Formats: sequence, C-alpha cells, structure tokens
Amino acid sequence: MLWKIMSVAMVVCTVVAGVYYYILINRILSLFVKQIKIPWKIVIALLALILGLLSGDLFSTIGVILVHIAAAALVMEVVNLIVKRAGKQSEKPKWNRIYKSCLIPVLITAVIFTYGYFNIRHVVEKEYTVETEKNIRQDYRVLLVTDSHYGTIFETETLKKLKTRMDAVEADIALLGGDIVDESTTKDEMQEIFRTFGQIKAKYGVYYIYGNHDRQRYASSSYYTPQELEDTIRQSGITVLEDNYVSIAPGLVLAGREDASPARKSVTDILQGVKPEDYIIMADHQPIEYAENKKAGVDLILSGHTHAGQIFPSGYVMKFFHTFDLWYGHTTVDSMDAVVSAGLAGWGYPIRTQKHSEYTIINIKRKEREYYD
Repeated sequence: MLWKIMSVAMVVCTVVAGVYYYILINRILSLFVKQIKIPWKIVIALLALILGLLSGDLFSTIGVILVHIAAAALVMEVVNLIVKRAGKQSEKPKWNRIYKSCLIPVLITAVIFTYGYFNIRHVVEKEYTVETEKNIRQDYRVLLVTDSHYGTIFETETLKKLKTRMDAVEADIALLGGDIVDESTTKDEMQEIFRTFGQIKAKYGVYYIYGNHDRQRYASSSYYTPQELEDTIRQSGITVLEDNYVSIAPGLVLAGREDASPARKSVTDILQGVKPEDYIIMADHQPIEYAENKKAGVDLILSGHTHAGQIFPSGYVMKFFHTFDLWYGHTTVDSMDAVVSAGLAGWGYPIRTQKHSEYTIINIKRKEREYYD
C-alpha cells in the first residue's frame, strides 16, 4: 500500500513540479528581460523538465529539497493573491520583485532543512509506561532501539556516546528493533555498531529482530552477505529472534518476528507452547497485524520502521491512508499495548523535519503490587 502511494506521489511530483518550475523560471527571468525569445524558452523547458524529474525522485535529498521549494512557492502564490486584494499590484514594486524572485521559498526551504539537519542528530529519550494484571514477578524496563541506519548519520564517537546514554537506562531487556544498518552501511560499519550495541548493559541481555533494510536487499551490490551479518550479530553477544521466542524470566516471554518483507510464520505458530498467563512481548519491525497479535494473546508489541514520517508531512500521510496500524507513539488495542519508536536516525536523507530521533524506554508495571511465587 505504502509503495503504491509513493509511486503515485512520485509521478504526480514529476509532472506538477516540472510544469510549475517552468512557470517559476520564466517569472524569475522576467525581472531581467522584458521578452524571452523562443530558443531560451526551449532551454527553460528542458531545465524545468530536469527539475521535474529530480523532484519526482522522492528517495533523494535533492528531490525532497526541490519539492519543498515548489511547495513554499505555492504558499507564496496564496500570499500574493492576498497582497493583490490589499491594493493594486503596481503600487507594490518591492513586493513584486520579492514575489517574482522566489527568494522567500528558497530561504524557507533552507531554514527547514537546516533545522532538519540538526534535528536528526539530536537524539532524545522517549519513555512510556504500560500496566498489566498478569502475574509478572517484578516491574521490567525495556530499551527499544530501532532504525539507526548506521552510516547515514552517526560516526564512531557519536555511537559511543549514545551507547553510554543507553547504559544509564539500566534496562532489563535491550531490544534492537531492526534497520540498525542498511544498504549504505559498509561491512566495517556493520561490525562496529553491532559490537557496540552488543555491549549495552541489560540484565537479561540484548536481542535483535531483522528490519527490511538490514540484509541490504534493496542494493544492486552488497557490502556484506546475510550470513556475515548474522555471524556478526551472534558473535557480538546478541540473541537473534527470527520467528521464535525466549523465556526471559518466569511469566515473561519475548518473541520476535521475521520482517514482513519475506515469508514468515504466523504469530500463532511462533507462540506455540507459550502459556496464556505469561506476559508476551512481541517484537515486529513493521507495526502491522495488530489484530492477529491481539487474538494470539500478545500483551505488548514493539516496532519501528515508520521513522514517525521523518520528512513532514509523511507521517500524517501514513496516518490518513492507514498504511500501518500505528505510525508513531503508544496505543492500546483492547488490553494489548503497542509502541512504535521514531527511530535513532533516519533512512536516505540526513534530514528529519517530522518528530525527533529517539531511543525508547518501556516500563512494564503490575497493576496490583503483590507478588506471588
């Protein structure tokens, strides 16, 4: 569903942006020449076509920048109509020059992307508390780390600082929720981040599920093989959950699913043998199939993948089209809790203009404060 929306959006952006950039270029040149001759109109048309094609590539930074400039220019069209209604346009020569120059849309885009550049690098700590009536023996603290896409943003020193902050969480369970690496991550970078995250302090250990990017399945050529990835994860002391579960402590189960991109087991098959009275945490990179999880008795489902939109207004588009059961934050489905993290960084662009980068803490507490053997 999401890929269909993106495909349609890319085609629309290509056509609309191409036409609109042709109008904008002519408007800018009108400040300098009274009449544009045919040969130059052909050149302008070719330039507008190139800008339109670049705008249609919504997976590139330059494409997103060009779309933002065009969107800001459209807002200026509305402002210009208001100015016209306020008086004769000929009486406002300074405004005419500002409007035709497209300077303001460029400046607005520059401000937005400057903010996005620093925002994606500013990682916050997000915390939620969920309650259960099940007979867990103690409260638990889960650290959820997803979507670092290592190599896009952070380098070694930043990674070490983040790991120190995560150690201070004093988590019982550390969960790496997928897309820790992606197609741009080199083999050395892949090994570095898993060796670092494998040392996160967590009472019951560090666990990992695959995301849709970790195995570099979207790359024409890979920096490492799936086997090298798995070997590195396991050698780093991290337990891989791939359509299976582990008993963390009496009454507490942690299950992990294969990513939704390849074939995978059903939730019911994965949880064969789990007692219904156990508190079940399900880790699934993509926040989908909530109804299936609820029916199977899952108490808490943890995900990432969405990046909370990353580039505004993508998150609200996800929410409107319901491409995922939850695009960000915490919700409850009857008695099942679900948490989706915005992720430690982002994919593709070194920019985040929607929400923030985060690692997430989930406190699991009993409603009744009496414990039983």
